[in-house]
Amino acid sequence: LKGYPERPFVGPDTVFMTLGSCFAENLARCLAAQGRRVHSEPIGEEDNSTYANRLLLKWVEAGAVDGPTRIVDEVYGPRRRERLLQALRSSDVLVLTLGVAPCFFDRDTGEFAFTALGSAASHQYLSNRCVMRTTTVAENVANIHEIVRSAERIAGRPHQVVLTVSPVALAGTTEFY
Repeated sequence: LKGYPERPFVGPDTVFMTLGSCFAENLARCLAAQGRRVHSEPIGEEDNSTYANRLLLKWVEAGAVDGPTRIVDEVYGPRRRERLLQALRSSDVLVLTLGVAPCFFDRDTGEFAFTALGSAASHQYLSNRCVMRTTTVAENVANIHEIVRSAERIAGRPHQVVLTVSPVALAGTTEFY
């Protein structure tokens, strides 16, 4: 990358955390196979948008403080939150894999809709109350900035951040006909 970064930020003691899609999980396995210390918490593809990751980090940072974070808390529980807290606090490099851009939003409020895809209630909510749309570049940039700020507040210091894009093609969407 033509001299970037100016100084390497990966050394023998660097601890990584991957967050995002199944690609992030695969990257964590590859890093571990190379003898690197890495934290990775397998989370479903429903959390593979910048909106979902922003909400996830809000929950990790503050707990179940509102309706959306209470849903995340019900889905993932306190043990996962504690693991994510410890992983962010002990990591030097945060690898954030950007995945799908289409997300569900409440038709009436316009708010991002985080749901547990495995439940019948979630499917009914998505069908009856939500619309899917592709998020904008501006929305994703704002979400990435908030994810990074949240990770920094959790760790009490900044991480080196590496953004990756999942190479896995989108299998389907209800947004386009």
